[in-house]
Amino acid sequence: MKTVGQILKKKRLDLDLSLEEISNRTRIKRFFLKAIEEDNYRVFDSIATVQGFIQNYGQVLGLDTRQLLAVFKRDFGLSPTGKIEWRKEFKPLPLEEKKHLNLSLLAVVIGSCLFVLWYFRWSILPPPLTIYQPKSAMVTNSDHLLVEGHTLVGAKVWVNNLLVLADEKGDFSQSVLLLPGVNQIEVKVSYKNKTRVKKLDVIYHPAGK
Repeated sequence: MKTVGQILKKKRLDLDLSLEEISNRTRIKRFFLKAIEEDNYRVFDSIATVQGFIQNYGQVLGLDTRQLLAVFKRDFGLSPTGKIEWRKEFKPLPLEEKKHLNLSLLAVVIGSCLFVLWYFRWSILPPPLTIYQPKSAMVTNSDHLLVEGHTLVGAKVWVNNLLVLADEKGDFSQSVLLLPGVNQIEVKVSYKNKTRVKKLDVIYHPAGK
């Protein structure tokens, strides 16, 4: 049974074509064409590249490219170490090496899942909200209160229903006018239709009263 390389080389010689002529027609470097004819696929970075080159080469020679690829897949494939090799040369990995490979793959999968969860977490969860000041149940003798906090960059912020612009780091501040007695401060943040609200009480005792 002939290999893909043998089939391509025989057909090229039957047509009296040189590798240079094939290279000019396919735009594939002579080095790679020669490697294919010699069934030396270890010089290629990926099996997809090899299959693409075989298909182009076969089309120029007028061969059935589906049959060529079937022959290639019959004889060659990716070894357990990720190299393109003869299938008859495949050797099972040693148990210890296989264990390390499985652990590495598991780590990659877990890492990818964690990254996806981290990246899209605020599409699922309400945006974070930290209020630096004031503290709940704070007592003040000033009728102006500065509300400061932090949230997710890009989130919208409201302080007592007044829209506040957060900076490029997600920090925000807003002055609020207080009335004598207990004042409720409401801070609301929203991102991608997810909302978080925090409420706290501030007591205003005017000076001298």
